[in-house]
Amino acid sequence: MTQNTWSRAADLITPRDSFIATLLPNGKVLVAGGESLDGFGGGSVLQSSELYDPASNTWSATGNLPAKTVSFSGSLLPNGKVLISGGDDGVTTLASAALYDPDSGTWRATTSLNTARYFHTSTLLPNGLVLVSGGNDRSAGYRLGGELYDYAAGSWSATGSLTTARRSHTATLLPNGQVLVTGGVNGSAVLGTSELYDPAFAQPGRSQPERFVQRLGQRFGWRHAELQLGLWRRNDRERRVPVACLRSKRILQRNGDRQRRQGWKHEQQRFAERQRESAGHHERSVGLWNDRCAF
Repeated sequence: MTQNTWSRAADLITPRDSFIATLLPNGKVLVAGGESLDGFGGGSVLQSSELYDPASNTWSATGNLPAKTVSFSGSLLPNGKVLISGGDDGVTTLASAALYDPDSGTWRATTSLNTARYFHTSTLLPNGLVLVSGGNDRSAGYRLGGELYDYAAGSWSATGSLTTARRSHTATLLPNGQVLVTGGVNGSAVLGTSELYDPAFAQPGRSQPERFVQRLGQRFGWRHAELQLGLWRRNDRERRVPVACLRSKRILQRNGDRQRRQGWKHEQQRFAERQRESAGHHERSVGLWNDRCAF
């Protein structure tokens, strides 16, 4: 393949727009939902999902969504599953949410959003929660309030509201953990405004990081978590917990085993050196005896 050029890849099994596409941990790409346009300019909301395999450049069918959905959002969770929320079925705005398991290739329903919405965004935060912002509802209008999904508890909670109601906007996670929301539509106006969301001010009781670490430990069998960046302590709940900075105890154990092996090798080297020194001392002693006592 020539660099800096585009080339044709395999076609989707079903043409669609307003769907989600998510890169999975196994390297495949999950495509789900959306709308398939027909020859008369209408649309048919889809329930199907597909997987793209870059190794073979092929698409294959995978489990269907729990319901037909278009204009919804999707996020890859730290446990490798994919969360989708909201959307529209062509008649009603949805509050439903579902999880895709790449291991089984199936979807299952999870707790619904507190407020139905579509054309919204979802963003995985450094603390492991998923932020849903903006969007609108066919009957209730634009949504200012945001929501947070805790995948360990399987629940949604309300969080700070946008300063400007908007849909069809973008949300980008910044290196400092904040989320930049920009653009979108409000009524007939296309927006040029932007705003920032800070997760540090949206955690009830400042205890989400601690609970998140404990749940990871319970789920994956970790008794301890290593926080190597953005150090966080139990008695300091003002700090964020970057998911990328968590290290399992197994890694620490491997490091300890490596250090013990290195220490053992060092002890072996010291023992060999002492043996050589002892042998040299013995040879010198024998030589001295021969010089003085030979007959």
